[in-house]
Amino acid sequence: MPGKLKVLLGIIGVAVVLSALGSDWARAIIYGLVMFGVWRGNETVRKLLIVVGWLGLIFNGIAAAMALVASVALSGLALIALVNFVWGCAYCAYMIWCLGQQDVQHWMFNRSLNLT
Repeated sequence: MPGKLKVLLGIIGVAVVLSALGSDWARAIIYGLVMFGVWRGNETVRKLLIVVGWLGLIFNGIAAAMALVASVALSGLALIALVNFVWGCAYCAYMIWCLGQQDVQHWMFNRSLNLT
């Protein structure tokens, strides 16, 4: 398994734990299923995550711009929101980059055929 994919699975694992701790069981189950799909090498899950990553990147970018504008008037809460949305942009960009890499695609293809 490529190291960059291990990092992505670790980030998704943290999302599962945080969702479970926040009693958001539906989100924890969805993240867990996505994590399992990536680990199994499912190509449909990879493509779905890339699409969701682009949507998340667009949404978080717009929300970060709005939080930046709001930070002029509301310094504390708007800055926390800005950091949150910038983290969301970084996560989505990393996910798109990671799942688009040739070695990750090759590993997922081999994993789906039980060659690894």
